[in-house]
Amino acid sequence: MTDVVLPTDAKQAAQFILSGRVQGLGVRPAIARLATEFGLTGRVSNQSDGVRVHVEGETAALESFADQLANALPAAAELQTLGRTDVAAINCVAFEIERGAASGRLATAVPRDLPVCEDCLREIADTHDRRHSYAFTSCTNCGPRFSIIYQMPYERSDSTMSNFVLCPQCRDEFTAPANRRFHAQTNACPDCGPLLTAVACHGDGDDSAIQLATVEQAAAVLIDGGIVALKGLGGFQLVCDATSTSAVEQLRKRKHRSAKPLAVMLNLRFADLFTEADRAAFFDPANPIVILSPESTVRLHAGPEPTDRKTTHWPLVTDLTAGRVPLTETPDEFCDDVVAMLAPGINTLGVFRPTTPLHALLIETTGRPLVVTSGNADGEPLAFEDNTAALDLVSIADLILQHNRRIIRPIDDSVVRIIAGRPVTIRAARGIAPLPLPVEATRPLLAVGGHQKSAIALCNGSQSILGPHIGDLNSLATRERFVQQTRHLLDLYRTVPDAVVCDLNPDYFTTRWAERWAAEAELPAIRVQHHHAHIAAAMLEHGWLSQTVLGVAFDGTGYGTDDTLWGGEFLLATDHDFQRVASLRPIALPGGERAIREPWRVALSLLTDAGEHKAAVEWSKQFASHRQIDLVRRLTQRGVGPRCSSAGRLFDGVACIILNAGEARFEGELAMRLEAVCGQDSTGRYELPVDDSVPLRQLDWRPMIRQLLADRHAGESAGTMAMRFHRALAYATASIASAFNDWPVVLAGGCFQNRVLTELIAAELRHHSQPLGLPGIVPPNDGGLAAGQLAIGQAQLKRGLVTSKNRENESCA
Repeated sequence: MTDVVLPTDAKQAAQFILSGRVQGLGVRPAIARLATEFGLTGRVSNQSDGVRVHVEGETAALESFADQLANALPAAAELQTLGRTDVAAINCVAFEIERGAASGRLATAVPRDLPVCEDCLREIADTHDRRHSYAFTSCTNCGPRFSIIYQMPYERSDSTMSNFVLCPQCRDEFTAPANRRFHAQTNACPDCGPLLTAVACHGDGDDSAIQLATVEQAAAVLIDGGIVALKGLGGFQLVCDATSTSAVEQLRKRKHRSAKPLAVMLNLRFADLFTEADRAAFFDPANPIVILSPESTVRLHAGPEPTDRKTTHWPLVTDLTAGRVPLTETPDEFCDDVVAMLAPGINTLGVFRPTTPLHALLIETTGRPLVVTSGNADGEPLAFEDNTAALDLVSIADLILQHNRRIIRPIDDSVVRIIAGRPVTIRAARGIAPLPLPVEATRPLLAVGGHQKSAIALCNGSQSILGPHIGDLNSLATRERFVQQTRHLLDLYRTVPDAVVCDLNPDYFTTRWAERWAAEAELPAIRVQHHHAHIAAAMLEHGWLSQTVLGVAFDGTGYGTDDTLWGGEFLLATDHDFQRVASLRPIALPGGERAIREPWRVALSLLTDAGEHKAAVEWSKQFASHRQIDLVRRLTQRGVGPRCSSAGRLFDGVACIILNAGEARFEGELAMRLEAVCGQDSTGRYELPVDDSVPLRQLDWRPMIRQLLADRHAGESAGTMAMRFHRALAYATASIASAFNDWPVVLAGGCFQNRVLTELIAAELRHHSQPLGLPGIVPPNDGGLAAGQLAIGQAQLKRGLVTSKNRENESCA
């Protein structure tokens, strides 16, 4: 047979499939521009498996296209695989962007909401631009994505932007390959896009008629000390002047948030005051709330040096105002006791930059930093629908600033903190979630997480993800939101689970819901021990799911396999099993959950168990009556009530003794305050010996409590005592780790949101041969619990440890 020699200019064709985070980021327009540059014809479309490209043309041009394809994608794209298949030419006459089809398993990443970009900020600042001061300006590089899509693949017609028909000018931009709004699905302008409206709220609970609104109206309310409920990317937010003590106090009172820290939205110029690591997190593309280090917080509180206020060029993208408050004077206004107002008793502050053009316009129009917090009463879910906000927020806000672009998927702001030199996710939400997980996607599976900081995880057989933060499931409304969001994510990812994974705790709403849902669907419910799930989440973070690790899980409480409460655990763990090798000595919780809200009860328990009976009674008199103290003491001595091996409760009790704080106004408050007072220059540590005389190694905190009490009597400073406590816990952790030197160590659980503790442990283990896995992108708190559950569920299914009728599968040794 004779080979056929094609002429050098013969038309060739190829199909490319790009997978990863490749939708909603301008990937199709970039590919279209590249193909046009090389004179190729064909088409590109978003599909369930990513982006599909068909190109045809001369061989040399096609090969040049293939060589440059990966590098031609937008910087925000995350390309996982790029496949090529040579195919027959179909004689396309041009290169076109086509609408995708929703079919098959969803294998591509769902696009996340993106903060406003620099180009759009410049446009809204330009008085000659047609989008000047337009609050919904966006392009292929920024704007809503996840919060507005009905289904994948990502198309305007499958989002709430389908309600807005492009005007001729926007249509020209949309179809012009050289324009940055070429096929920008959220493209809009004042003539054809969403519009602002306002509802003025009155003290009697009534509200005025909805009317067209301006940013200036909202700014006037804020400058006058009022509160604005603003509809942002993923839901409503409550906004007030961060420099006004009365405004912040009023917000706290109306929102029923007496002490929990409030986040502040800052103009970009403030970043000059931050440490390098904090500044990098502040400018992260996800634009999370950044919990500043104490160093950055002190600088922010002090403001720039007087000479710098006049000569320093602040690194602004743009000035949006003219003739308003001179912005270089803003640091002085902001720094007047602002940290004390916004984060009482804590030496850190959560800050972030404007998320949308609306936020940017508002902060520039007011000329001051703004408190921006979730639009809800404390403990309730985030309001995201106009009619719900009108009911729920009218008693909190003085003005509701909303718009007619519908939010389909509510999502809160993400929160991160720099710990041991790396960003740690405290809350995975806007810009971070849905978070891809490196969990083997073999079986469709749903993991429902825990009770606090609720978030689900799922695998649809093609990809695994951690869903966005929902909240604590204490209220009926938040539980309803959990059910709604779970069903919506299952639909979005086209997931029909083979099993559902939940916590061991039978009292968790998620556990009851999962078991009921599994029973109705005739599917197995896999029950996973709380701290094993925490550790598995840390294992997948570091790619250690195939190994055995020593997991250190410190948190509030989690249900143990022995039906007691755990929380200070050392587990030799794999992805499907674990062995408990050490824990904290159990602590009595007189009054049960009441002891969490009234930690003086825990402190009295610690002192009593340490043999300091007289001191326990005398010290408790500042918090309770003689009758209450006597009752709690007798409960403790008789062993009545629950006991727990919880590091979180140990923090509460110790903080109560050091700080004389008998009440916890929100979860983690005392631990945060204890961390804040740590004297970095203080010396010494308390004794926290390992007791090997019991079947399970125990860290015995009784000697530490006696030493702490002696320090109090000697008049030692709170900073020294707090630091000695943290060092004791870090040293004891390293001592346990040294006994299991053959395995890597991972740190998991909410206590490792504590920067001081985590960094002290890292320092103690620096000279150990074993690798240390620190917290990172997966939240170490219960917000990451579902990720670990998903990994364990997949491992148990793979090993045949789950049967179709096994509703009592448990992850335990």
